[in-house]
Amino acid sequence: MTVGTAAATIRLFAVTDVARFPDCIEQCEELCRVAKAGTLAIVLRERAASGSQLFEWAKTLRKVTAEWGQQLFISDRVDLAEIVGADGVHLPAVGLAPQQVPTSSSLAVSRSGHQVEKLAREDWTRLSAVWISPVAAPRKGRAALYELGLRERIEWVRARAPHVSVYALGGVTGENVEIWQRAGATGVAAIGSVWDREERGALLSALEMVR
Repeated sequence: MTVGTAAATIRLFAVTDVARFPDCIEQCEELCRVAKAGTLAIVLRERAASGSQLFEWAKTLRKVTAEWGQQLFISDRVDLAEIVGADGVHLPAVGLAPQQVPTSSSLAVSRSGHQVEKLAREDWTRLSAVWISPVAAPRKGRAALYELGLRERIEWVRARAPHVSVYALGGVTGENVEIWQRAGATGVAAIGSVWDREERGALLSALEMVR
């Protein structure tokens, strides 16, 4: 199953952040178990980790996601994603272009929504999903898009690549999920509201992901 072929079932990209949430890797099994099978993609994104540590975490997460019928994406590391048999790779705005992920690979490709205007037609062809941010709160000098801004970005993306799923990121919580869905988002990507157990329950419920 890939995001490209089963976008309607993936509601949440849960992005790891060990610096902020030291136990988030351990929490993944609980999250995978609680969420309906096929609705969740864990994204291993740990820029400060060593290669060996990433490899160990990736192996652990591949086992957990496979056991509970969820997906695993690796951030920015196509080689590691292929080695552990991940479902996809998530690309930042700066770095590897989507078209550089081999078409012979079965990996689905998601990408940050920043600077998507610079993507070539071949990049859009290879993409499965785009994360648009920030939607609910300013981040790194970028103003929040809110509902209208997100809707406009989604329409822009889908006019160029109807097959690409769009996910809302940045200040997403269970309380505001309805706004992003109303704007047309396929689902959301989140960090804080996923690894805070109290907030996570509200997020999963709002996304109708609870088993």
